[in-house]
Amino acid sequence: MASSDLLRPDPAPGPWQRCSPKQTKVSIQEKNTWLNFRKRMHRILCYCTVIHTEFCIFAAT
Repeated sequence: MASSDLLRPDPAPGPWQRCSPKQTKVSIQEKNTWLNFRKRMHRILCYCTVIHTEFCIFAAT
């Protein structure tokens, strides 16, 4: 798997989930390693509401 594949989220399931910025920030803090952050949070960050676009960009950089 190329490293770029790790940055690409799965196809968006529908309907999209809503989650609060506060929940997202707490969840990021709870993930102590980048790998766990990737595996557990990347999809949620990218497929919540548009409020999380900045988090999605952060996760993909």
